[in-house]
Amino acid sequence: MKVGIAAASLLILWTSFARVDSQSASKSTPEPNLPLHFEKCTPDHGCKKVPGGITLDANWRAVKDSASGRKDCLNGNGTKGWDKTLCPDPETCAQNCALDSIDYHKQRISTNGRDGNHDSVTLKLFKEDARNTGSRIYLLDASHQRYEMFFLLNQELSFDVDVSQSSCGVASGIYFSAMPADGGMSSTNQAGAKYGTGYCDAQGPRDMHFVDGKANLAVGSGGGDEVGYACPELDVWEANRISQAYTVHNCQDEQARLCHGAKCGGLCDGSGCDYASFRMGNTSFYGPSKIVDTAKKFTVVTQFITADNTDRGELVEIRRFYRQDGRLIPNSRVNLPNASPFDSITDEFCQQMESVVGHAKGFRTLGGLRKMGASMRNGMVLVMTVWADQVRGMSWLDGQNPDKNDAGVEFSNIRVGPIGSTSEP
Repeated sequence: MKVGIAAASLLILWTSFARVDSQSASKSTPEPNLPLHFEKCTPDHGCKKVPGGITLDANWRAVKDSASGRKDCLNGNGTKGWDKTLCPDPETCAQNCALDSIDYHKQRISTNGRDGNHDSVTLKLFKEDARNTGSRIYLLDASHQRYEMFFLLNQELSFDVDVSQSSCGVASGIYFSAMPADGGMSSTNQAGAKYGTGYCDAQGPRDMHFVDGKANLAVGSGGGDEVGYACPELDVWEANRISQAYTVHNCQDEQARLCHGAKCGGLCDGSGCDYASFRMGNTSFYGPSKIVDTAKKFTVVTQFITADNTDRGELVEIRRFYRQDGRLIPNSRVNLPNASPFDSITDEFCQQMESVVGHAKGFRTLGGLRKMGASMRNGMVLVMTVWADQVRGMSWLDGQNPDKNDAGVEFSNIRVGPIGSTSEP
């Protein structure tokens, strides 16, 4: 589960380098995408490095007039609407205004790794206007012009994570979105994936400054008719050092869809069907000094099982296990009254959670795992994030908002391949 940028107080940083007219690519100072590599694995040949990079979401970027670069197109950092002279309508606004490049160091985003491999990324919160500010980044392919697309049916994904600095009220995330690979390139959006455009998720976010290459002029106006962009979302990891969950969010459509106002909320299962050890009654499984000891780095492995064990089969199960200190740690089991001891997400698990605890109410209506599998078959974009929930204190996950501004997460050694190829010792 995610909340909108405004609700989470993930504020834009007004760091200005090169600008991008009509969301077009910079011709002076190029976007300094940071390198981040991952590995593709096979059972017979092991794992091989795949070069890539990261980019920050377009909503975290300054939007200024393209002529001088001195005037903000968004008033009050986006909280008071758009400049009416520069932005009389969505298309003209896209022509008059420009996205800026980003200083990743100021955003507290860094990549590094062993021997210059750039296989690790660190995201940290920091204070901006007395609020905790986070980030959302995407994995680019080797060209740094398109998002890397992941096809996960009959595959497994593994990564190492250090959440020891993610306290209550903070969530780190690795998830997949049915975003377009080019970031929604069009005549009015020539920046594309390199500049982090095209985001969508199952909440149907309506706080995006540009949608489909046009300015979302209702943002900040209070009119309630903002344009949204809804799409299927597969949350592999939403966690801090206290709690964790993985979640399936289906939508009516298999790919991204434009929406308006309150209607965005009815296109997808925003709550989703999730597996969260603590809420499923296993309180000794995950946390500092527990079975999965979050005071130390560990490996998360997620497997996407199909009915016929092929890449084209229907999705029937999402399994989870962990590795730490040389040990394989099976997922916890459900420990609730009147519930079976499930340890993975299946249609049966989601149906039972609907009746036992009231979760996953929209899951079956929108097609269950079969529908999510259809979305995965089209390819999905890898998203990584850290954020602080200023409104609800991350109560859906654990507890209260953090006091520290140095909370963060490190993801490393991202691997993908057939079942068993990324996780064997």
